[in-house]
Amino acid sequence: MKKRRILSVLIAAVLFLGMSAPTPVLAASLYFTAVNDTVAPLTADTMPFWTGGNLYVPYTVFDSNLNGVNVSLGLYTSYNRYNGGNNTITLFNLRQMLVFDLTNGTCWDDMNGTVYSSRAILRNGKPYLPLNMVCSFFGLEYSYNQLPYIAQGYLVRIKSAEAVNDDAGFIDAARNVINNRLRDYTQSLSPA
Repeated sequence: MKKRRILSVLIAAVLFLGMSAPTPVLAASLYFTAVNDTVAPLTADTMPFWTGGNLYVPYTVFDSNLNGVNVSLGLYTSYNRYNGGNNTITLFNLRQMLVFDLTNGTCWDDMNGTVYSSRAILRNGKPYLPLNMVCSFFGLEYSYNQLPYIAQGYLVRIKSAEAVNDDAGFIDAARNVINNRLRDYTQSLSPA
């Protein structure tokens, strides 16, 4: 009986201390996105993430009209949402067209019918695409680097032939922009 009381007091103390300790806002990893030589705004609903060994990014990052930085990778996107039917995302340029069916979890080359094992994922109501598959299909490159000046911070950079800087030079040159994006992000998480 005395052991139970002591155990109860210890559990209550641990719970109390755990609840009263300040919660770190940025406990998880942060994934910044860059298109060529421009860092996109950082928001919780557009942050890349890993699943099943694949890195996923929002489909909007590939389209200069939607990526928040107006930098072109030479691709356009179309997101078709059908009530009760297939929901598809199409990425295309003048030579190629890649379609992701969110309803059926399929992916295919719309020009020649080749089917791929990759699939799109809905996260927070927004479609995300496998970065490696899209870059490989359209001849783009991407890199994934830890940021030396932000703990748990990583940069996902998608590059076309238009990219000027190498990754190390870009990470160094973009330091202030990345820090400003981080500041804006943390402010967006704080209640007014």
